[in-house]
Order: sequence, then structure tokens, then C-alpha cells
Amino acid sequence: MVIKFYTEGIAGIIIEWLRGEIKYDKATTVQYISSLFKNGLPAIIMDAE
Repeated sequence: MVIKFYTEGIAGIIIEWLRGEIKYDKATTVQYISSLFKNGLPAIIMDAE
């Protein structure tokens, strides 16, 4: 279930960015997505075990 949460979060950020609904530059958007992976990946792995 955790993986679905992060998938939706990443998809939402990208879709809003591409639609122009958020005015982040490319570097900021990549930073937000990287943060999701850094903070969420360990939780996803622990949940899968």
C-alpha cells in the first residue's frame, strides 16, 4: 500500500508541473521527487519484508 501512495505522489507532482499548475523550476521538481525516493524507499523496502 505504501508504494501506491508514493506512486500517486510522484505522478501528481509531475502532472501538475507539466500542466503548469505549479511554477517550480526543473531543479526544484527533481529535488522534490528525489526527496520522496530518499525518504520513502527505505519505508517501502521495510514494508515489503
